[in-house]
Amino acid sequence: MKSKLETAVVLTMIGVFAAAIAAQHENGAVHPAKISKSDAAGQIFDREDMFETTHDDGHITLDVTTLLGSDGKFASGMYRSGKTRAEINEPYGVDEFLFFLEGGVTLTSSDGFVTEIRRRRVSH
Repeated sequence: MKSKLETAVVLTMIGVFAAAIAAQHENGAVHPAKISKSDAAGQIFDREDMFETTHDDGHITLDVTTLLGSDGKFASGMYRSGKTRAEINEPYGVDEFLFFLEGGVTLTSSDGFVTEIRRRRVSH
């Protein structure tokens, strides 16, 4: 039986390929988005299309988009951020799938409910 993480990864891959196939019909040849082992280890942030943001509190985020759906509603890539705090006071507006290579996040809902998500090793 597949774990929830394996199922989520499979569903994400289906979404990536579906977006690539849909874009292929509109724009010609499309290649699958792939993040190599060296990219996942951090080399991806050396790319020319990496977007760096310095925030008001001084922390820096690095963001690379590897695939953007033709309608702009689906994106995949990698994101790196130092420790920070953000308060969101309105509906977020998007659904996200996050896979942590290191670190994690603590999410606190407006009612005080706390969800902690940390990197987990996946065994094969």
